[in-house]
Amino acid sequence: MKKIVSLAAGLALVFGASNAAQAQTCTTAGCTVTHTVSATAPTILRLTLSSTNTTLAAPADADFDNAAGVTQGASFNVLRRSNVNASVSIHTAAANWSGPGATTKAVGDLRYSTTGAAPWTAITGAPVNLIASGKGQSDEDITWNTLWNLATDEPGAYSLVTTFTLTTP
Repeated sequence: MKKIVSLAAGLALVFGASNAAQAQTCTTAGCTVTHTVSATAPTILRLTLSSTNTTLAAPADADFDNAAGVTQGASFNVLRRSNVNASVSIHTAAANWSGPGATTKAVGDLRYSTTGAAPWTAITGAPVNLIASGKGQSDEDITWNTLWNLATDEPGAYSLVTTFTLTTP
């Protein structure tokens, strides 16, 4: 038992001397002492939507069966901030818009653009890259364009949930 205590005391002396040896002392003119500063940067990932919903204006008679669709409502902004490569995609998990009664409106009737005009990209169930992978800050203004069909789009309220996803490689 005495040998174990002696060994422990000896090791404490060695490690104590080792820590003391790490301190630097300058005792002559012109000598230098160095000091290292360290920090750890956290991962920064932020996805911000300027609005969580958009209310589109009701379509007019001339808006139905118009292949150009109807650009309605104000644009909103999607912002990505990151210090690692990150991208933003858009999709919907819904099979159709929710609508009045048994009405079925295809998700692809909702289209978007980052230029505010054609070409329009239809929303799908598969994620589509909206902001390419990169570091720093990137933002896109999104404008909605909707197709209306006179034979199938009955009067009433329609809605579709879209999902924006921030991903890293």
